[in-house]
Amino acid sequence: MLGYYQLIESSDGRASFQLRAGNHEVILSGAPHHSRDAALLAVEWLRANGTEPKRFERRTTASGGRYFVVLKADGELVGRSATYGRSSGLDVGIASVQRNCKSENFRGLVRRTSLSDWRSSVAPSTPELAR
Repeated sequence: MLGYYQLIESSDGRASFQLRAGNHEVILSGAPHHSRDAALLAVEWLRANGTEPKRFERRTTASGGRYFVVLKADGELVGRSATYGRSSGLDVGIASVQRNCKSENFRGLVRRTSLSDWRSSVAPSTPELAR
């Protein structure tokens, strides 16, 4: 089953998105934007460019965890993954985003009081994401 997007809005009007795999796991959390329209533009960009390997940058946290970000050509952050304990999990996460990013499905609108810590919306590290 193909994944889907969810739009996240805060009470101050900022918005973001989550890309979820077919098993409902969050595989990418979009960076916060000033409006719903800007978040939807980020989704459109991801649909058009999310299969390109050069858009993914692997990173390591100070504690040794691994995660990836999706970047536009100008370095603008589009989204961030969960933190993984192993490189193999990181590779599975990237492959899952590449498979699911073309989805045109939206399921629901989530309202939050704040997007101040948007990374907390990323699912905890999982050994393997849905294919």
